[in-house]
Amino acid sequence: MSVIDLKGTVNNPPAGAKGRHRSLLLSTSSILILSILVSSTLVGCGGPSTEELAAVDYTPLPGSDWEVSTPEEQGLDPLLVAELYYNAEQLETLYGLLVVKNGYVVAEKYFHGKSKGQLSSRASVTKSITSALVGIALEQGCLSSVDQKMIDFFPELAGKIRDPRKKQITIRHLLQMRAGYPWEESSAELFDLMFRGFRTSNLVEVPLVRDPGTGFDYSNLSSHLLGIIVARACDTDLKSYAQEHLFSPLGGEIGDWVRGWEDYYLGFAEIEITARDMARFGQLYLDDGQFEGNQIVLAEWVRDSL
Repeated sequence: MSVIDLKGTVNNPPAGAKGRHRSLLLSTSSILILSILVSSTLVGCGGPSTEELAAVDYTPLPGSDWEVSTPEEQGLDPLLVAELYYNAEQLETLYGLLVVKNGYVVAEKYFHGKSKGQLSSRASVTKSITSALVGIALEQGCLSSVDQKMIDFFPELAGKIRDPRKKQITIRHLLQMRAGYPWEESSAELFDLMFRGFRTSNLVEVPLVRDPGTGFDYSNLSSHLLGIIVARACDTDLKSYAQEHLFSPLGGEIGDWVRGWEDYYLGFAEIEITARDMARFGQLYLDDGQFEGNQIVLAEWVRDSL
């Protein structure tokens, strides 16, 4: 599924709930949104006729979870929105598409027999969900600071670390992907490790490629370790914590969420939620962490993340 805010942003996870760990391109601390030019990406050469566009129905579906409006009322060109949906319907792996503007759903449609309740697997946007949960854990007191050392949450591994730099890695480093752990797609061995599944011991075994805090390396392992840290610090599992403190307050529900070898939910990918719940999460960050008058994520955390 996709969620687009026509300021020009989109989240496109891979098709298939088990499309494990495709090229994971999004960053951890940001609300993970990719900018696109709709005209060049979705609109084919020549384009549909005005009559064909007039026949496109993208009326938002009824429901109490979102206020609805029209493209015209929110300052969008309805023919451009129609062209977006005309072309989207030709894509075999697209299940649903929402357009949200100014907090309103102004267009919505589902394809290939899918519905608004369709759960599908998210890829790296999961990293932003994990980041939000770190912020919530800090606000609740499970965590005391982003400058807490990573190794404090893995005492069983402290004596196995041979690289002293790893004892200096902090939660902040993991959030910023500046821990020094490498991008998994930088070598066949690391890529295979990601597909086979991470273990906590990987924080010892995977070598650092730079000193912590000195540079950025896209790291799925870092986000997975953050998920484990939240679960251990809050004495729960990541899915239960996310459902209680993030998705339930947003009126949403998590479907499946893949777990690794040691039964920890993946902090970097493979969470199933609907397109509407994905849109709510994005809107939460646009609204400085507030939803229906409730502060779900601290505004300061949202600002620091972005």
